[in-house]
Amino acid sequence: MAELGVAASVIAVIQLTSQIVLLLGQYGNRVKSARDDISRLHNQLHSVAEISKAAQQLLEEQNNERLKTSHKLHVHFRDIQARLQELEREFNRSGTQTAIGRIRYHAVTWPFKAGKIEKLTGDLERCTQAISTALQIDQAYVFGN
Repeated sequence: MAELGVAASVIAVIQLTSQIVLLLGQYGNRVKSARDDISRLHNQLHSVAEISKAAQQLLEEQNNERLKTSHKLHVHFRDIQARLQELEREFNRSGTQTAIGRIRYHAVTWPFKAGKIEKLTGDLERCTQAISTALQIDQAYVFGN
């Protein structure tokens, strides 16, 4: 049953990551002053997506019952999912969805205060490191046996 929870969390993380990358692209074209934040966040989201896809692939393999460490990743994926949902809410709260449909591009502003992106990317990086480590442990165990 825990496998389903991890798999569902992985899928949710992958979907949220894709949605936020699209929003970042739209902001990047309209908010020149936030390019560094956008780039940093985009790179971290790419890492989250890649590690999530690797976890999903490993967990979908037939002998995944031997992946004891990976089955405990639910907490980390939930944490990433919560951070991504918070990020998505910030974008939506700032009026991105309505501003994108308008011609008045000058009304779009970056919704994050200084330091918020650094904290968020640091949190995401810690989670992806924990997931990566767990995947490496399980892969070493599987290939060692």
